[in-house]
Amino acid sequence: MRPALPHRRAAGKRSELYGCLAELLSYPGPTLQCACANGGLQARLGELVRGLPYTISTGALAGCNQTTLLESEYLRLFELPVDGSTCPLYGGLHAGDRNQVMQELVRFYRHFGLSTANASTRDLPDSIPTVLEFLQYLASREADAQHDEEARSFRAAQRDLLERHLNQWTESIVNQLIPRKPLAFYETAVSLLRDFAAAELAEFHAESR
Repeated sequence: MRPALPHRRAAGKRSELYGCLAELLSYPGPTLQCACANGGLQARLGELVRGLPYTISTGALAGCNQTTLLESEYLRLFELPVDGSTCPLYGGLHAGDRNQVMQELVRFYRHFGLSTANASTRDLPDSIPTVLEFLQYLASREADAQHDEEARSFRAAQRDLLERHLNQWTESIVNQLIPRKPLAFYETAVSLLRDFAAAELAEFHAESR
């Protein structure tokens, strides 16, 4: 029997949205740029957001249609110190002791039989796309769980990862990015990440009351 938990109906959409955000915040390749150009990315994000069990603003999603200069903009914003410091997409650089953050994330991954070698980005443990791919995996396992208790264990892991890590970083990422006057595409991506992560954690807290 599949679990009858109300939030389970949205687990697949949540998993897809985590994966989509990981794509948006990875170095842009031709597949991503094609999805931007033909409107597919905006449509996909809109569908996923509407499938969530809470409300997130979709007003900024039009920025996802932008395709020009994404590669150079990604480098300027996140990797190269042009006109000041970058906005690094590594969580340990935004909150806490980075070495401790990475050690804890490695233990998280290993507990579920994973490592950064399993991630498409194959980056450091605190890479934002890597953490998002892990949350995608956990939500997917929740969606496929055969029993309530199994689903709850994957939800508990998601809550811990959001509470201890991702939600500690997102506001700092937004605050560092906006003064650099990013293209609308990347402003949309980091704002959606912040709002989605905050809404997820609020939902977990509401369940525990």
